[in-house]
Amino acid sequence: MFTLYALVIGPSGEVVARLGPFATAAVARGACTVEAGQMLLWTRREQDWVAELDGREYRVPAEPALDA
Repeated sequence: MFTLYALVIGPSGEVVARLGPFATAAVARGACTVEAGQMLLWTRREQDWVAELDGREYRVPAEPALDA
């Protein structure tokens, strides 16, 4: 099991908040939505889920793929 943290990054690139810990990326993305106060549109970038709103970037690490 992994522990994930979500980062809220301000317009100048500084981390303005760290949310967590969370058990899954889905729960972390939900917490970011609550913190933002409105729905966020998430896109996958390399190893992270990223959403942008009002100059802030919300970043959540993607969970590693499960071996089948």
